[in-house]
Amino acid sequence: MSLWGTIGFTLLALCMGFMGFLMAAFGGGAAANTPTINKFGMWILDLSILVLPASSIISVIGLWYAYSHDYAQVYYSWAVLPVGLIVLYMLFLYFYLDFR
Repeated sequence: MSLWGTIGFTLLALCMGFMGFLMAAFGGGAAANTPTINKFGMWILDLSILVLPASSIISVIGLWYAYSHDYAQVYYSWAVLPVGLIVLYMLFLYFYLDFR
């Protein structure tokens, strides 16, 4: 991967982290007002506010480490980390909290 590709993936990962934080904050706030939420659901919602942005920072660190050491095999897997966690969070909201 070139330097410009790494910079582009870095900006994309940071934007995904910001989007994940906003989704966790506002989606979690809406989900916290449902009457069917229990302690486990609240724990997941509270944790996701911290984990989703942190995953993008970890992804950026992994991207730059893979770029600097020329590890092409794991490069794209670091770029997918925030997207995978956001999809898991959305699936949690849909199935566990019964948003329909």
